[in-house]
This record gives sequence, C-alpha cells and structure tokens, in this order.
Amino acid sequence: MPSDSQHVATEAMEAITPQMLTFCDKRLPLEFWARVTPIFGTGCWHWIGGRSGRGYGFVKLGPSPKKMYRVHSVTYRLSKGEIPSGLELDHLCRNRACCNPEHLEAVTHRVNVLRGEGRAAINASKTRCPKCNGEFVRLGKGRSCVPCLKRLHRAQYEANRDAIIARQMKRYWLKRDEILTKERARYHAKRTSDASPRPSSVGRE
Repeated sequence: MPSDSQHVATEAMEAITPQMLTFCDKRLPLEFWARVTPIFGTGCWHWIGGRSGRGYGFVKLGPSPKKMYRVHSVTYRLSKGEIPSGLELDHLCRNRACCNPEHLEAVTHRVNVLRGEGRAAINASKTRCPKCNGEFVRLGKGRSCVPCLKRLHRAQYEANRDAIIARQMKRYWLKRDEILTKERARYHAKRTSDASPRPSSVGRE
C-alpha cells in the first residue's frame, strides 16, 4: 500500500495550490528527503539519488506504477506552481543536482543556454575576435568580425575568380540580348504603325 505522503506527492504534481516548500516538507515522502543533503554555505539541496548523465536528479513518486519526475521540477512545482509554457528551469546556483526551489528560475531556452558553461555561453561572452582582436558586430541573427569577414570574402573571390567572372559575363550577355530583343520589337512596331495608311480627314459629300 502506498503511504499517505506518496498520495499527497502525486496529487501535488497533478493539481494543488503551490506553497512555500521547506526542507523535509510532508508533501513529499521521507524516502525523497533521505536522498537530499543540504549544503551549508551555498543553500543547495543536493540530490544524492539517481541522476542522469548530465547530472539532473530523477525520482519515482506516487502509487504503483510510479511515475518518473525530475527532482528539481517536483520541488519547483510544489513551491511555485506549474512551469509556464515555453520556459524551462535554470539552476541559479549552477548545481544541476540541486532541488532547492529558491535556486530555480523559469527562463527561456536561450537565456538558460547563455547562463550556462557550454560553448554557446563561452562564445557569447566574447566581445573581440581571438584572431585579429577586432570588435564583433551584429549581422542578421548572428555576429561577426568585419576585418575577418572581409578577408574571408576576398579569399573566396580570389579562389573562384574565373568562375565568378564567367557567371557575371553570362548574365551580362543574357541581359544584353533581352534588351536588344525588346528594342528591336519596339522599333519594328513603330515602323509598322508609321507605314500603315491613315484615314482621310476629308468627309464624304
């Protein structure tokens, strides 16, 4: 038989008014809190139970068959309510095993990535080009170093110069032939209209 705390946990995950979550809150079973270790100094509630390869904690809650939940998602939803659509939880403490709801914030995926420690966040923090020390400028949806971009375009042009000139000449002659054809048609239409007999202006008697 599932314990009362497990029933409460399941109901809380489905529909319950969020309330401030304290350590060893009775809305979660004792088996849950047995896998949480508070870290003094940082305030983290460190999950020592099962974790994913990326370091996020997982827990099974509810009556049989139990459902699998992310630990930090459980504590956040009990404390602050459902995660808004289009948002995801970000660990402000940068500890992925932490399940303290006060260390969690619902943000967009972009904000979550840029706050992290991955390659995208590292590159976003750079303000100057590591190759030429030029300043990055915004170009469309991304950004680039103008001196490096000019050198790249120049090198690409030099490597494909003959093919580029050939394409340009082909477009020129096609355009020229099109213009000449239109001019000839206009000229012949004008000559035909000039050569056609004009109606007499003198009225019949």
